[in-house]
Amino acid sequence: MKSALIGCLSALTLMLTAGCNGEEEAESEHEELEAEIEEEVDYEVTIPTFEDYQMHSTILQTRPQSDLTQVKIGYNLPDDESSSLSEDAKSRLEEQENQTVLRGNPEDESRLIVTITPGEPGLMDAETTQVDGTEVTFKEQPSQGGTYAVSFEETSYALRTMFSEKMKQEEALDKMENLISQVQD
Repeated sequence: MKSALIGCLSALTLMLTAGCNGEEEAESEHEELEAEIEEEVDYEVTIPTFEDYQMHSTILQTRPQSDLTQVKIGYNLPDDESSSLSEDAKSRLEEQENQTVLRGNPEDESRLIVTITPGEPGLMDAETTQVDGTEVTFKEQPSQGGTYAVSFEETSYALRTMFSEKMKQEEALDKMENLISQVQD
């Protein structure tokens, strides 16, 4: 009995250590990606994390008319399927759409997309609301989804959601509140 208890405690210790190491690895990878992005753009970037969602793609996209580079991060649920991006597809994105793929496959459908840009968010015909004391502009298409944007000193963050049974306006605003708190920290 005593040896079984010791065995169980040893196994539990190993699982907890592995879990902590996994979290540390994810945080380190996250910080490395932020540093990689900041080498390419002229503004500070905070990559938000969302409970129940995982980042599946990250791209830099340069707008041809302004030479401004924006960051687009796609998020999915952990059980969503993702595909790899072929070298041909990656080259096509770079040449035809001014996109540099840093991680994953941006052609996979995303449930959440965060776009980080220098300056103001630029949502046309948008409404405003307060989220955790911060003004958020938003534009919704009830059957499809919404875009929620917030501006910080020199950088704007826009969160685009696809509405579903799980994601409604209230949940989207909760995600926006989460984003705001991470960027302000």
